[in-house]
Amino acid sequence: MRKSHLIPLAAMLIAANASAQRGTSEYNSGPAAGGNETGFPSGAEWTHSGPGADFIQVSSSTRTNGIANPNVTCPFSLNIPAPPAGSVIVDAIVSWTYLSNDNPATDPVSINNNAVVGAQLGWGSPDLCWGKVYGVTYMVSGVAGLLNIGGSNDFSGMCDGPVGTDGNALGEGVTILLIYEDPANNTTQTVDVFAGYTSSQSSGTGAAKAVLDLSCAYSGGPFHFFVNADDGQQASDQFLINGINVGGLVAGTSSAGDAWVGLAGPAPLNNLYDAADDDIQTWVTPGDTSVTIESGFGSDCVAHSLAACAYVPDPSCDPCSVIPFCNPFTGSFSNTATITPDACSLGNPIILTMNGAIPGEIAYLSVGNGQSLIVNPPGVQGDLCVAGGGYVARYAKDVGTIDGSGSFSTDISNTVTGGPNFGLPLGAGNIQPGDTYYFQYWYRNTGAPHGLSEAVCVTFQ
Repeated sequence: MRKSHLIPLAAMLIAANASAQRGTSEYNSGPAAGGNETGFPSGAEWTHSGPGADFIQVSSSTRTNGIANPNVTCPFSLNIPAPPAGSVIVDAIVSWTYLSNDNPATDPVSINNNAVVGAQLGWGSPDLCWGKVYGVTYMVSGVAGLLNIGGSNDFSGMCDGPVGTDGNALGEGVTILLIYEDPANNTTQTVDVFAGYTSSQSSGTGAAKAVLDLSCAYSGGPFHFFVNADDGQQASDQFLINGINVGGLVAGTSSAGDAWVGLAGPAPLNNLYDAADDDIQTWVTPGDTSVTIESGFGSDCVAHSLAACAYVPDPSCDPCSVIPFCNPFTGSFSNTATITPDACSLGNPIILTMNGAIPGEIAYLSVGNGQSLIVNPPGVQGDLCVAGGGYVARYAKDVGTIDGSGSFSTDISNTVTGGPNFGLPLGAGNIQPGDTYYFQYWYRNTGAPHGLSEAVCVTFQ
């Protein structure tokens, strides 16, 4: 799937001087002959529900050898606005993208002189018509404590330069998402963050497309939406929301025929990065359970790698507050298996499912009322992160076998270990509405150190 009719053009462009045509294609819309990309996974990468929950995004180009005048300079500084007075910061996510001849699993960068390592979100091949092999994107979360909220912040390591074995990768752009609750707004809202990689060149369809599956159905009213666009410049393209061309109508886009012109940067055009950020309730319908985005249909080569939605969930839904941590995006690079709860309301059964573990091995769930970081505990490769409070225990009698797809589930509402009615192990009582607990799976790896999943913080209703 790596072949595309756009590769000859990319090969031609790599030897050309920088111009408004680099990063664009001479071809009009129509399916590419092939492509290969990770796409956007089903469901949100991150979700949180709470009073007045919303987000702030700040974005910039990171192309220092680009076509904008003046160019971006690195290291660079970005001001992150403060949320409404009295708000509570829930989390901060930083995501950045390159065009590169390599797509390593991690990428070291610096935030306010603090070294952090981003984990790969996804990649696509071919790149965005600059003669590289890949578009590749990275993310780090849980970094609110490193940011100067309401002031200037310094970033380095995200621009043109080494990425893996490519000593001359091209920076595309960076976005900071600040998620917060505003207690002055007593309306519960859900924030969903979506991440991956899809492009007009790598999707195999000629357009960058993603279906953003909402955690809850949308009930109506304001719908705060953000999506980035890599490699935007003055060349024809369209941006569709739910099949409707919204170029020039959504803040951050330019026009119906040239939605992505590279607005996010030091010059007004051709900065190779865009950020659409607006209320899109005009193009969504109450009851919708997803939002479909699509870009392409012209000569510009564009990609999406990060999106966010903040909305009032349908009252019949069980909006969860589930914050993942202790995973590659927070620096625990061995904790690659994920955990997903299917609900948060104690009025229903709640099943916590692990995905991405080793098929055929045994596993069990652990629970604690705090978080910590114990690196490589005896016999394990990974970080144990649920032992930081006054209580930690295992659902030891609910050991089972991971299925052939790498999945294993525990119904915490009715276990052998804790008993019915959300009983906790070791006779520690029952989970109550408003309680917050931390969960993490252990699993066997025969003949090697055993594994740990990511951890999740769940606040129950």
